[in-house]
Amino acid sequence: MNMIDEQLMKNLGLEALSPEEKAAIVEQFADVLFQAVLVRGMELLSEDKKDLLEEELKKDPDAGQDVFMDFFMANIPDFQSVIDDEMKRVKDRIDSVIGKPTA
Repeated sequence: MNMIDEQLMKNLGLEALSPEEKAAIVEQFADVLFQAVLVRGMELLSEDKKDLLEEELKKDPDAGQDVFMDFFMANIPDFQSVIDDEMKRVKDRIDSVIGKPTA
């Protein structure tokens, strides 16, 4: 696990979990976060940009998340703030479901 993953575990109050459990949670969090970023990115693209993205995806339909992220970074101003906002929103949602950890 990297430092960000460890911070996530601490923020969610899950640092006592086994390494396998932590890895599963981080993977699930990453999937949910990507879906949220994908939806938000598509909302922010103009129709012309969506057409360009579609062309990129046709070149390599199996390219995966990198195509989306690279395209969004290149075509949406300050896209990093979108990622940050969605990360906070997803984390807040998780906190509301499992409850805030006690200090």
